[in-house]
Amino acid sequence: SINNIIRKSKSFLLEKPPEINSQIIQSTPQQYVFIVGIARCGSTLLESIINMNSSSFALGETDILEESIFEWKKSIHIHNNLDLYQIYNNKLNKRSRIIVDKSLPNYQYTSFIINQIPNSKIIKI
Repeated sequence: SINNIIRKSKSFLLEKPPEINSQIIQSTPQQYVFIVGIARCGSTLLESIINMNSSSFALGETDILEESIFEWKKSIHIHNNLDLYQIYNNKLNKRSRIIVDKSLPNYQYTSFIINQIPNSKIIKI
């Protein structure tokens, strides 16, 4: 329901995850593009244009980032030293240079993307 989405968005917007380990930033070969916005905003067209680059791979609309965040939060509680980037990248298992994630609700996770996923760009449309 809309109330659940609003509540979830507010809770994530207030949360500031720690910054990622600088060694991971230096060793990250991929670039990540997150397309966020609302339905029927032209995100599919934008994804198609970016995916014309032969070095890119479009994930489409997936829950991979959200699943990775919840898994990362669990790992913090059990003192597992995995970074969100490592969990997300392992779930992708793609070796393309540019990864395009077009899950529009990812706007909720902006602070996680900025602080935990190196070489990432967020496009809001």
